[in-house]
Amino acid sequence: MKSVRIRWIPAALLLLPVVEVVVIVVVASQIGWGVTIALLAAISIAGAVLVRHVGRRAWAELAKSRSVGTEPTRPVADRALTFVGGLMLIPPGFVTDVAALVLLLPFTRPLVRGWLQRWAVRQGAMFVTVPPDPMGSRHGTTTPHGPDVVHGEVIEDT
Repeated sequence: MKSVRIRWIPAALLLLPVVEVVVIVVVASQIGWGVTIALLAAISIAGAVLVRHVGRRAWAELAKSRSVGTEPTRPVADRALTFVGGLMLIPPGFVTDVAALVLLLPFTRPLVRGWLQRWAVRQGAMFVTVPPDPMGSRHGTTTPHGPDVVHGEVIEDT
């Protein structure tokens, strides 16, 4: 399954600039080249302002929650999506700008935020604390399939 996804990435990366140029030409034929160039420049500047404003702090907060293995909080995920959306606005083109709007608009952001939070938890290291056994067993809890296996450092009680 992963090899199928990887094969589409180069094709999409090669096809995207062609689609962007076609869309720019179509828009320019409708509203004029001067207005189209001014619009693309304004959108790129807005993206640069977003990236500068949100910047490294958003990415650092997301990386911190990933390294701890916790699900990113809603504000952390929103800042990360704003940062990525701003990055997508910088290169000129209307297709990537529409995709960036999906990340920036409040009514479409929850869909992407849910995906981002699930991805961050899957990629991060998960730390689990096991509550003490109420029966006082030194071997931990058991389930129908046998004792639970916990990977990590073992510290002996003396």
